[in-house]
Amino acid sequence: MTIGITADPIKGFAPLDVNLSAQGTGSVSYEWYYKDKLFSNQPTSNIRLTDMGVNIIKLIVNSGPPNNCILIDSVLIDVEVDVEINIPNAFTPNGDGYNDSFGPVTKCIESLEMNISDRNGRFIHKIDSVNGRWNGNMPSGSAAPQGVYYYLFKAMGYDDHGVYPPGKCELVQRYYRPDAQSC
Repeated sequence: MTIGITADPIKGFAPLDVNLSAQGTGSVSYEWYYKDKLFSNQPTSNIRLTDMGVNIIKLIVNSGPPNNCILIDSVLIDVEVDVEINIPNAFTPNGDGYNDSFGPVTKCIESLEMNISDRNGRFIHKIDSVNGRWNGNMPSGSAAPQGVYYYLFKAMGYDDHGVYPPGKCELVQRYYRPDAQSC
C-alpha cells in the first residue's frame, strides 16, 4: 500500500478553496482531518481555509482486511491574509451599467456591516455582507435624491483585525465621462 496527497493550490489568500486528492494504491478507506476534525471520507475532497499561516491537512488511509494497514500523510497549505477595502466616493444608479450601485470592494474580509444615512442622520440602507451593495433606493423603494450620503461600517478581516472607517459618498443621478467630448 502507498499513500500521497495532491493539493491545489498549496498557497493563496483567504478564503482559500483547496482541492485534495489521495494518491497511492491499496487503500479502502480514507479520512481527511483538519484541526483534528474529520471533514471527509472520500478519496477526493475540498476544504475552505481561512486561518492565516500554515494549515495542516492530514490523510489517514486503511488497506482493509486482512492486515488493516494504516498509513498517514499530510500536506501544508499556506494561507495569506492581505486585507483590502476600497470604497468609491460616488455612484450613478441610472441603469447605464456603469457605477450603478454602491458598496465596498474587499479582499480577505470575513464579515462586513455598513449603515448608510442621509446628511440628517436618517437611516437609508444597510449592507450586511461582504458583497452587499446599495442600489440607490430609499427604504420605501423610491429613488434616493441626488446628494451626499454618509456611512459607518465595520469589517473583520480573516486576520482577526477589525476595520471601522467612517466616510461619505455622493449619489449622482447621471453619468458623465470626463473624456467625453462636449458639444
